Amino acid sequence: MSILTSPALRYSKSPPSYNPLPQGCVLWIPFWYPTLEEASFKSMDSFGHSCTVAGTNTVKAVGGVRARYLDGTGDFVSCGTNPALNFTTGDFSVVVRCYLEDTGSHRVIVGGSSADTPSLYSRNTETILLSKPSTANAPAASTPMPEDVWTTLGYSFDNSEAVNNLCYYFNGAPDGIVSFDRDFSDYLNTIGATNNGGWSLWKGSVFEVGIYNRILSANEHAHWHSQVAGRSS
Repeated sequence: MSILTSPALRYSKSPPSYNPLPQGCVLWIPFWYPTLEEASFKSMDSFGHSCTVAGTNTVKAVGGVRARYLDGTGDFVSCGTNPALNFTTGDFSVVVRCYLEDTGSHRVIVGGSSADTPSLYSRNTETILLSKPSTANAPAASTPMPEDVWTTLGYSFDNSEAVNNLCYYFNGAPDGIVSFDRDFSDYLNTIGATNNGGWSLWKGSVFEVGIYNRILSANEHAHWHSQVAGRSS
């Protein structure tokens, strides 16, 4: 049996040992791991969130990489309502390895089940963090969102600062520091969607997601990208 085709040989380590940054990680989903291909599964962080797939359960190779596929019409992953995923206060960070097929108007990659959730999304090639509708969007990141290529998106929010408190990252490198008016109160708990009076959905694939209850440093964002990109290239 080939080492390239044997799951027992390819995934010999325990699943948590693949997490690039376990400290402060409140949600970690490596969609490439074989046991996460079902319609219901547990996240691989210490919380073990119960995750369910809405829409069609599809895992396939995209761009030569096997990952969770979201069709942009009804597919997303819900990760439950554990208080660890509620960021009404405090610092937090998000990192995601994703593949966008269609920029569209609102393609959310990490969001929540209501409009009161910060949502990382692409809008006509921009990458933006959206707050609830009663406030303005955060300014866009510097790098336009590409289509049909594996990309690492990330951000860190510094709760102690009123301005210049949101730092974007693109493929592990800083991609702009902007001011974000914090005005949200719901869970950051869906992959590929946010319900903002109607679902805004991602069209493409997602390889790995990490959510943290702390600020990730620039070096940590670079490390996460390096580790995860190495698995998806």
